Amino acid sequence: MVRKSSNDAEKREERDCPSETACSCRCSMPSYTLKRHERIRKRGDYITIYRQGVTRESPHFRVTLLPNALGWSRIGITVSKKIGTAVQRNRIKRRLREYFRLHKGVHPRSHDIVFTAKPGADKLSCAEVSRELDAVLLHPGMHHTVTPTVQHHA
Repeated sequence: MVRKSSNDAEKREERDCPSETACSCRCSMPSYTLKRHERIRKRGDYITIYRQGVTRESPHFRVTLLPNALGWSRIGITVSKKIGTAVQRNRIKRRLREYFRLHKGVHPRSHDIVFTAKPGADKLSCAEVSRELDAVLLHPGMHHTVTPTVQHHA
C-alpha cells in the first residue's frame, strides 16, 4: 500500500520511480500508449491524405503518407471486408496499431500515416508485419514502390 504524502519525491521513492517524466506516476519510462490525438478519426482527414499523400506499397500493405503541421504523427487504418472476417480484420488492426505504437520515435515525424491492408495481411505474424512496414517506412529507397496518389476531384 502506498502511503499518502504531499511530497512528490517521497511518492516516487515509494513507487521506485527514478524521475519526473513520462508515465502517470512520473517515472522515466517512455510513454508507448497510443493517444487519441495520434489517431486519424475524421473522414475528411482520410480523404485529404488519400488525395494529397504519397503512397508506398509492400506485398500486404499500402501506406499513404502526408506531412502535417501538428508536430506528431497520426495513424489511420483501413481494412476492407474483402480481407476476411471481423476477427481477422481486427487482428490486422491490432498489429498495425502495435507497430505504430512501438515505432513512434522511428517512423516519419509529423506525418499522417494511413495503413491499408491487402489480401494476405491477416496471415502475417507481428514480426512479419514489422519487417514489411520497416522496409516501407524506414528504408525509402529499397523495398517498395512510391506511387503518387491520383487526384480525384469531386
